[in-house]
This record gives sequence, structure tokens and C-alpha cells, in this order.
Amino acid sequence: ILLPYFYTLLHEASTNGMPIMRPVFFSDPKDLSLRAEEEAFLVGDNLLIIPAFANQPALPKGIWKELSLRGGAIIPTGKIIQNTTENSLDPLTLLVCLDEQGKASGNMYWDAGDGWSYKKGDYSLLQFVAERNGDKVTVKLTKKTGKYNTENKDMAVIKIITDQGIRQASGNLVEGIEIR
Repeated sequence: ILLPYFYTLLHEASTNGMPIMRPVFFSDPKDLSLRAEEEAFLVGDNLLIIPAFANQPALPKGIWKELSLRGGAIIPTGKIIQNTTENSLDPLTLLVCLDEQGKASGNMYWDAGDGWSYKKGDYSLLQFVAERNGDKVTVKLTKKTGKYNTENKDMAVIKIITDQGIRQASGNLVEGIEIR
């Protein structure tokens, strides 16, 4: 399910050296109480992992929802597959958790998964934003770089995680997907 998120983190690691598994203080370097935390950790910037054996771990501030998803995050997910040669992005599902201002953003990197063609621009780097306006949230694809075409053809399922549960809609990300 999280293959698109992990693949995006691997791309990030290859371009700027950021580790995939990160100490919690990466979320707030000024919070000295997070420096000694050895049980909880982050996967990327947006997933907080708290092991069952953790005894009152120091946690980063902010909104953290089901799955410990950070407020302001959009996490790309796909369907369960048996190996990486299967189409994981049909359907592409974006998990959205809005921040205090009612906004979220996220990225997804994807390519053929084999070979070196990504070096010649045969990849897709997508940027998403979500914004609440009144009683509706709109999720859109705001930028696409690379020439690789993903199998989802800009269609996606959106799941907004709220205190009242999960709100879901589907549609075309270029046109924007609205959820009330």
C-alpha cells in the first residue's frame, strides 16, 4: 500500500541524502526534548511510528491522525501488489491530513522501476495540494515534471482523514477533486 510513498522517499534520498527512517527531532530541531527519543521515529516527514513497546515516547508537536499522519501531509498510496512489476497506482489513493490552516501538500515520484531511462527524463514527479474553503476541500495536481506516464492517468481516490472519520471521493486530479 505504501510503495508509492517509499519510492518517493527513495528518490528524495538519492537526490538530497535525506534518510528514509528519521529521528523524531527532524520534525522540530529546536525542540530539545525530542533529541533523546530512541523508540519513536519518522518514516519520511509525514509518518510517525510508535512501537508497541514504547514507554511514553517524546513526540513531535502538531496534528497527527490515524496512522500517525502529520497535519499538512498528502501521502500517495497504491493497491496491494505481490511485486514491483505490477501496476500499483491503479487506483492511486492520496491520504490527506489537513493542518491548522486547512491545507496539505505532498509529492509522488514514479518511473518504470527498472533500468536507467529515468536519467533521460523518463520519470514522473507529481506535486499535490489540498485546501479547505468553507465546507469543502479541493485536492489538485499542481505540477508534473518528467515524461513518464503513470497508469492512473491523473485519476485518484482521495481520503481525507478527519476527527469525524474518513471522507472519500474520486476523480481527475488535474480538474481538482472536491470533498464536502
